[in-house]
Amino acid sequence: MCQNNIQSDLYTFCCVFNSIAALKCLKSLRETHGMALKCGFDAMQISATNALADAYAKCDSLEAVENVFNRMQEKDIVSWTTMVTAYCQYSEWGKALAIFSQMRNEGFVPNHFTLSSVITACGGLCLLEYGQQIHGLTCKASMDTETCIESALIDMYAKCGNLKGAMKIFKRISNPDTVSWTAIISTYAQHGLVEDALQLFRKMKQSDAKINAVTLLMHPFRLQPWRKGGGRPENFPSNGGHLWCGARNGTLPEMKNQYLLIMVRLNLTAGKSYPSKLLL
Repeated sequence: MCQNNIQSDLYTFCCVFNSIAALKCLKSLRETHGMALKCGFDAMQISATNALADAYAKCDSLEAVENVFNRMQEKDIVSWTTMVTAYCQYSEWGKALAIFSQMRNEGFVPNHFTLSSVITACGGLCLLEYGQQIHGLTCKASMDTETCIESALIDMYAKCGNLKGAMKIFKRISNPDTVSWTAIISTYAQHGLVEDALQLFRKMKQSDAKINAVTLLMHPFRLQPWRKGGGRPENFPSNGGHLWCGARNGTLPEMKNQYLLIMVRLNLTAGKSYPSKLLL
């Protein structure tokens, strides 16, 4: 298109920004952004600036997201949510909550994506009381059954040390998906409740939810209570090995290299040594 000297419009740039975001190519994004500015689109429509900010966020450039956001002549809920989510992505929990507060002061109503990020920020700062307030807000807005909200609540209550709250949310879910199962398994793993985490993992395998790469990687990697004197170390190589078989036998073949590293760590921590050929 550029080689044929065909003039691009805002819709074209918006589509290109979205495509680059999927590819996560920061260099291409900067080049395309520069082309848009050269074409005179310094003050782009809100849909284009939102796409640009989201693309920079997905390309891991927080500073660029802030620059685009601060230069927006007009903002909508998507703009604010993108900024809140970007701060959470970089664990800038305080900034995420600050921008959320500013958003509400300017009269914008958060959607479920906004609130899920805010709940995540509350968990990052262990702000249980504020997290409960946001939980109440999701209930009033009938958003508490959204998958992203449920998973964020489970994680938030877990990080704030409220296991009962996390399990209460999980039990309310009629048909937990992979994200929900992963969140609750992570909760028990974080608190060193190994047997409970393993039991939940077994239940997940019996459910309709699919075990993905995230679940497999997180499950054995986070079950580390033996460092604090809990659990029985001799069990971990066998538990990890059981999960490794799934990756090794083709359930998730792309996990082989990552899982090998985890298995080595588990075996060394438990004080056991196995020939490398058993793991390969």
